[in-house]
Amino acid sequence: MTTIPEGFALVSVPLQHLALARTAFVTFGVANSASETNPADAAETIWTPWVENFASRIDSNVQMGPLHVALGTSGAPKRTKTSGRTTEPSSR
Repeated sequence: MTTIPEGFALVSVPLQHLALARTAFVTFGVANSASETNPADAAETIWTPWVENFASRIDSNVQMGPLHVALGTSGAPKRTKTSGRTTEPSSR
């Protein structure tokens, strides 16, 4: 079981190429602002800069998302949310 410290979030982004059956994932941690206590809000905050900085660097036949965010919490089970947002391969 992954332990995520309070004040941080674990982010996982699936990458699916149209020609491949398997999905690749990019997983990373981010410092989470005190105002982001809802995983859905954190996912929205992370989504735009991720797409703006990463989408142009990958193959145009790759769909990114939906983003999964797990927030670290103090003494409680981690809170998770999967964002419904994705990039379509043809949208870039």
